[in-house]
Amino acid sequence: MDLKRLVKQVTNTRAKHEQCMALINEAGALRETADAAVARGDVATERRARQARRRLLDVTKPW
Repeated sequence: MDLKRLVKQVTNTRAKHEQCMALINEAGALRETADAAVARGDVATERRARQARRRLLDVTKPW
């Protein structure tokens, strides 16, 4: 494998990793939103936040 191809592969892998980590952080924020909604008794917001988090984690598949 030549050096240019290797650099491109490493760069793409790093970009994908950073994107995945950003999505996982967003999922964490959605969980906090859902928890705060539960504390306020806001069932609709809690449900929407949990559904959005579930969809986001299904897309990223970090495991």
